[in-house]
Amino acid sequence: MVLAVLLVATALNLLYPGEVFFQSRYLFVLSSVATCAIVLYRDARKGISTVMLRQLGLLSLPLASMVPSLIWTTNRDRSQEVLLLFFAYSCLLFTIRRCRFNSMQILVSAAALVATGMLVEGHAIYQHFVGLDALGAELRKHPAMSADFREALLARVESGRIFANFALPNTLAGLVTMVLPLQVGLLAAGFFPSRPPQGTRCLISVLTNGWFRLALIAGIPLSLWVLMVTQSFGGWVGFSTSLATVVFVGWSKTRRGTHRILWGCILLALAGTSLVWVSQKRGFHLWNLNASENPIALRAISHRTALAMFRDFPVVGVGPGNYGTMNARYQTSPRFVTQFAHNTPLQLLAEGGLVLWTGFSLAVWITLRRKQTRHTHWRQTIAGDPLYLGMWEALAAWLAHNAVDIDLYFPSLGALGFFLTGLVSNYFQAEADERHEVAPWQAKTAAAVATIVLGAALITGVRFQLSHSFFDLARAAAASGSAADASWYARWGVKLQPGNAAGVVFLGKLEAQQLKQSGQPAVLLLEKLRQSLCQAVDLDPHNAEFHFELSRVYRGLGHEDLSQGSLARAVALFPSEARYRLVRPADSERTNTEALR
Repeated sequence: MVLAVLLVATALNLLYPGEVFFQSRYLFVLSSVATCAIVLYRDARKGISTVMLRQLGLLSLPLASMVPSLIWTTNRDRSQEVLLLFFAYSCLLFTIRRCRFNSMQILVSAAALVATGMLVEGHAIYQHFVGLDALGAELRKHPAMSADFREALLARVESGRIFANFALPNTLAGLVTMVLPLQVGLLAAGFFPSRPPQGTRCLISVLTNGWFRLALIAGIPLSLWVLMVTQSFGGWVGFSTSLATVVFVGWSKTRRGTHRILWGCILLALAGTSLVWVSQKRGFHLWNLNASENPIALRAISHRTALAMFRDFPVVGVGPGNYGTMNARYQTSPRFVTQFAHNTPLQLLAEGGLVLWTGFSLAVWITLRRKQTRHTHWRQTIAGDPLYLGMWEALAAWLAHNAVDIDLYFPSLGALGFFLTGLVSNYFQAEADERHEVAPWQAKTAAAVATIVLGAALITGVRFQLSHSFFDLARAAAASGSAADASWYARWGVKLQPGNAAGVVFLGKLEAQQLKQSGQPAVLLLEKLRQSLCQAVDLDPHNAEFHFELSRVYRGLGHEDLSQGSLARAVALFPSEARYRLVRPADSERTNTEALR
């Protein structure tokens, strides 16, 4: 049951990524926390052991190191969502680690993830031939969209880079680079079974099934095709890393010079072919760093921004999830303002400072040290087990992709990576943990702390999900012209998530729209907007757009000094935004019209 719930939650996040339009990220959070509670309850009934407490402490170390950043964050609401996501990752990893899945369950998990990836890839190919043209036609006739935003979306559509349901082609490429090694591993395991699994007869019958092999054989070129059409530099890095993992294992296994040369030539040929393809499709050589859309140059700018942010906030950072808001004040052009640093370690450094980065590094070091002492035979095993090797390749591609993209901050790829991490750690476990029962008072204390933490996480996840649901209903009601219903839904969204600055502004605009429909004077409308924007500025003081909108409202109300102060603050937070510098004093009627718009 636990495995089924986790697989469904992970698969839905891959099919409908919660970081884009849907709320499947909260399904993943709730599923991870609930299954963790089930496993903890099962283990507590057997008796709490020192091994379980050690595992809980190890997974809690990174989360504990995020607490100082959460306290001194620049936006607490956004940081709470990121902390909740990382807490779900920890719950997922702990659950899979404690469940001790057998070989059949691991095979089912890998096959389910591959099937989900193939569904996404099939949709991507459909999008390549049909969906992009339809999307372009829809964008061209969309009346409410700003011209600049429409042109940016049309440029992405006309480039031919597919993205399926993901916001970025790079994210789709990250999924493909993780699915492809699993496909090859499952196919090779069917032809060269090496590990004596539990339920051998059933397992071998699945692996050797003709339809199963045919699906995998068809899926491998499909994955390569989709990876190429994404034209992703990050995908090329992940693919090359997975190939390098195979070469490393091949070298350690063969120990013969000719095989090393052969493996090296295969790696260079495949990696070089994909690099040439990406360069040709993007319209410039990737080593031409002066090209305006060169991904290496753009990532270098984002990396320098993260380091500059860390220099100003070295101890606890700007708070989890706040890189995007703070990014504008460090950039030199609006073109290079991004929500993510395209490097997970650097973004963690900028958002959490030395405290967070030290906690993560210490947890990884302790884990690797324990694995090295307990599984000294892993090299021989990984070389002889295709599925195990495929999992390691997928994880290597995931880690490399995190170095050039944003997987850990996306619940889709983050959940997939931690799911595979749990399966790998589950692959070679002892039959039973060495049990050392703890004292009764220690067991009661641990149970009480776990209950409080899991309960708080569940309440927080439900609160966030309900709040976003109310805001979605409010947008739907506003689009249908029902301002009263939209305001009611938005008001409940703000009550459930009072720290959501964007939600506060949205509610203020809806209430101003109601006043306008009832025939109230413009001064009352502007005063309502002023109240909501002042509250939003208090909640998110580093958001330049809020300060800019507030300056327009102040000007409409005739407070020129306050207007100039808010405008100066917006310019200081986003120096390269030309729109903020084009504001000029105007006649009162025109100013009121612009503010109300």
